[in-house]
Amino acid sequence: MNRIERLREGSATKTSWIGSVLRAGIGSSMLMILLIGWSWGIGGKGLADRAMTDLVMPIGLIWITSLTLALTGYFRRERGILLLGFGTWCFISFGFTDPIADAFLRTVEISADRPPAEELDAPADVVVLLGGYGYVNRFGTLELGNDGQRLLLTAQLWNAGKTKAIICTGSAHFGDYHPSRVGRELLVSIGVPNEIIYEVPGINTSTEMLNLKAFFREPPESLVAQLGKEPERLALVTTASHLKRAMRLAETQGLRFIPVGCSFSGTAEPTFSPRFLIPKASAGVRFSRAVKEWLAWLVGR
Repeated sequence: MNRIERLREGSATKTSWIGSVLRAGIGSSMLMILLIGWSWGIGGKGLADRAMTDLVMPIGLIWITSLTLALTGYFRRERGILLLGFGTWCFISFGFTDPIADAFLRTVEISADRPPAEELDAPADVVVLLGGYGYVNRFGTLELGNDGQRLLLTAQLWNAGKTKAIICTGSAHFGDYHPSRVGRELLVSIGVPNEIIYEVPGINTSTEMLNLKAFFREPPESLVAQLGKEPERLALVTTASHLKRAMRLAETQGLRFIPVGCSFSGTAEPTFSPRFLIPKASAGVRFSRAVKEWLAWLVGR
């Protein structure tokens, strides 16, 4: 049989486009029904409703569509379509599911054997709160963002007598509402005295550390008077996934901090749910955060 005859025979055995799409749709629907039914069996109607919601969100729809495309390519014997669909499905499955995102995020988190507040056995002279946890909404009101736990932890340290002074860092790329100012105002709003808060500028962690070096080289007289000495015992509060990089950048400036992380991935009592297998945008954000930290390490930051 020559090559032309083999191609004709292969074409003759291909399923029609309509038939292939229908079969692929059935296959994808079976996966959706399995995940929804499994969720119902474990957590009842409430968990099943959440699973259905995840599946119709943009990432969930792309996930199911890419699987349908891959199956269509398989039934049609179209290698290009199969590889495109399956590759997209694998990429989303890998980068947008909770277990994988959390596991990858843990590779960049600083290790901790105790709760964050217990990292300070003795009070610190100064706690440095890295910016990037709050913003001003469209009504001009200050709000906490995804990393708001940083500010709450800093306030908790103050209330527990774990520090005598706080430094808020950060400069805005645009406008006058700098992260350091946002931090000051939010801390004051929940009872932290304004006079113990200091501000240090910096558009990113590298420049924040550079400016902190200058701050501690010649600390304000008010801080020295408040402490009764030059600040010596310093703590650094930031998100656990960012803390390794922050400590690395601090060391390049000759700064020595006690690392105090927060917002660690995972829960104290992890339980499995079929929803973990459904890709979500929130998992993609955590995965991207880990990728960002790895890239920073690769370029020496």
